Order: sequence, then C-alpha cells, then structure tokens
Amino acid sequence: MLEVTQIHTEDVSSGVRLSARLACPGTPLDGHDLWFSYPETCRGRLTLSGDPWLAAMLWPAMRLGHDLRIEAPVSPRLLEATDTFMDIMQRWDRESKRIAIVADTASPDVEGGPAVASFFSGGVDSFHTLLKHTTASTPAERRISHLIFAWGFDIDLDNRALHEQVVGHIRESVSALGGSLVACSTNVRKVVPEELAGWQLYHGGVMAALALGGQGVWNRVFIPASETYDCLVPLGTHPLVDPLWSTEAVSIIHDGAEATRIDKVRDWIAKSDVALQHLRVCWENRDGAYNCGACEKCIRTMLNLELAGVLDRCPSFAKPLSYDDVANLRLTHEVQHTLMAQNYETALAVDADPRLIEALRRCLYPSLFSEVRRRFSRKMRRLSERAGSRKGAHGST
Repeated sequence: MLEVTQIHTEDVSSGVRLSARLACPGTPLDGHDLWFSYPETCRGRLTLSGDPWLAAMLWPAMRLGHDLRIEAPVSPRLLEATDTFMDIMQRWDRESKRIAIVADTASPDVEGGPAVASFFSGGVDSFHTLLKHTTASTPAERRISHLIFAWGFDIDLDNRALHEQVVGHIRESVSALGGSLVACSTNVRKVVPEELAGWQLYHGGVMAALALGGQGVWNRVFIPASETYDCLVPLGTHPLVDPLWSTEAVSIIHDGAEATRIDKVRDWIAKSDVALQHLRVCWENRDGAYNCGACEKCIRTMLNLELAGVLDRCPSFAKPLSYDDVANLRLTHEVQHTLMAQNYETALAVDADPRLIEALRRCLYPSLFSEVRRRFSRKMRRLSERAGSRKGAHGST
C-alpha cells in the first residue's frame, strides 16, 4: 500500500509549504517528503485535506498497482470521480492497475476562496487563456485574477538562474496585464521517478494537486489546453480528465481546446505587446536560453509568429527563423506532425513565401533520399564521437 501521512504546513523562506510523508516499502517513493510551496500571500489559506494528495498520488499508485491510503478526509466529489479517472487511464496505459482508495470523506459544504486562477508558464496556451479571460466582456466569475507558476515542472529546482530569468519575465507580464502572481514550487519530479509515472500522463494530476492545495485562495482554476478537440491524444491535461479533479470548493477547467496554436497566435498573441515581449515556449532551454530557437517547439512557434506577421516583434526569440532549420527538423511523434501540418496549411492559405512552403513540405514529407542522408549523417557523427572518445581515453593512460 502507498500511504500519505503527516500532512502539514510549515513556514519556509519563500512563504509556506504544504508537505506530506510517503510510505511505500520496496519502491522509490518510500520515506520521501513530498511538498508544494506557495508564496506568503497564501499563508493560512492552504488545505490540510487529502484532496491534493489524492490528485498527486493516484496515478503513481496505479502504476505501482498499490492501494492508496490518505491520512486525511477527501472531497466526496473528488473521490467519486476517481472511478472515471481510473477507467480512462487504464485505456491509455494498459500496465496501470485499478486500485482501492482508503480515506475518510470530508464535509461537502466546503467553500473555496474568492479568486479565479490559471496556470501560467508564459507560453502560447497560457497567454491565450489569460488574454481570453481578461477582456472587458469577461464575466466576473470567470475573470482571471491570479496566475500560478510552478518551479519544478519544466525547470529543474537546481536551475536557479533560468528560474529567476523566467519568473522575471512572468512578473513583468503580470504587472502589465494586472493580477497577482502565485509563484509556487514542488519537488515532485525529484520524488516520483519519470520511469514510474511518466510526466506526459502525470503532470495533470500534479497541477491539480497544486491547485487543490490552495483551495482557500481560489474557487476556479483554468488549465490551458495544448491540443484541440479534433486532435486529442492521451495526455495528463485533457478535457476528459481535468474536470475530474474538481471538488466542492474548487472547479478545475480545461480551457482553450477550441483554438489551434495558429488561432491563438493570430487572434490573441499577435495583438498583445506584452505577450510578444515575454513569450516563452522552450522546455529544452539549450545553453540556458529563455527560448533556444533551435528545438522543435521553438521552431514551430516561430513559424506561428512568422505566419501571423509578428515574429520581428517578438524579441524573446534571439535566433532568426531559418528555412533550412525548418526543412531539416525531425518530427518524432504524431502531435508534432499535426501541429506542423497546421503551419503548412496556413502557409498555403496566406500565400506565404514559396521558400517557406517548400521548407514545410520537406519537413512534413521528407524524401527517401533526404531521410537516408539524415540517418547517414547522424551515424557518421556518432562514429566520429566514439572515435574521439576512444582517442581521449587512450591519451589519458
């Protein structure tokens, strides 16, 4: 059995920390303290219920095939929804197991805080959700007032320099657009191994845990969508799954799946100087760069901006868009191919530079020759690296 015990809050230098002890003998989780830290403004408003811990540990427990016991009462609504969650996840991952959850149920008349929040990384999806829900016509009950940024998700807790750079941009964005930044952090990726839970399917539960931990601050939390309704794939954040994390106090809402990334850039990002100034999409962060400009996601987003006619107004991409980089970009899974195909279709529709259209065509439909050449180049590069490594080892003896 996987047990979550010793749930408590404690003061830390950054504010207040919600923490629990994990017990699961014979697994990598045993004996670890898992925590979520919140800023000083959240002091006295974090929950000691089992809700965040159910969201955080249900998927790892399913992957282990261990029942889950939580030493705190859990929302009746959340507990009931776990049956559907397990049904979905077992279809997505046949190795996961259905488990029993042992926990008392909490009083259903709990109320959330007054705020409306959204997760915010500074990317296309999060800027889209923020801008869409802060217009003059946005109803008060859906108007975003708080933005949640989590250190420890895509930026390692050891990478303080990049974290400070990113938070600086986000603070400037929040200051310009209005609202409050809720700068959080968590050690979840150090406690729960990637090989156990797999971040691609796990991150939605972790986001829900962070949201539910602060249910005394807000009553509604948006999770920006990364896919559209017609291109849905198994993913940790998903319109089928995100609402299942809701409780009597907090509604979790999957937002933005009606719009493609092209739509989001053209209709929202391109019209916001703040978004263009601070846009951040890179998760590889090669050489510590805010946006490396060379990875698949950077190149794909630069194409979005180019097709919207605003790439030259987006200084967060220091490296110019190279059509050769587009043509030679390797798409490694179906989602990347679908998103790049949207760029290709848009380029055709707006009669873009023929060189760009050709680069996109070569990226999406590489000829047999170019694919063989690419593989040959990679093989020769690996052989050269191995030869250099052996030479270096020989020279050191």
